[in-house]
Amino acid sequence: MDWSNDAKRLLDDIVNSVIPQVFRKEAKEDVSKEAEKIAEQRNSSSVDTQDVVEAFLKRTPRVFRSIIMNKLKERGFEIKGEIATEGGV
Repeated sequence: MDWSNDAKRLLDDIVNSVIPQVFRKEAKEDVSKEAEKIAEQRNSSSVDTQDVVEAFLKRTPRVFRSIIMNKLKERGFEIKGEIATEGGV
């Protein structure tokens, strides 16, 4: 499956800045698989940033989710409950 450049950057940024080194490889693989699954469910052949955001929110343990959500806010995503949209859309 194809990935947009923005989706790749978002995944790498969050994994490398938030996830402890020892868990990065596993977290990246897990979130990547979930993002691709989400893209497939919307009948897309390409992963976009919204797929990555949703994958992080689905796959991150609840106890750590606020850290991920704060990082998403820094990247310009608006968080409503546990739903994130890019640029306040």
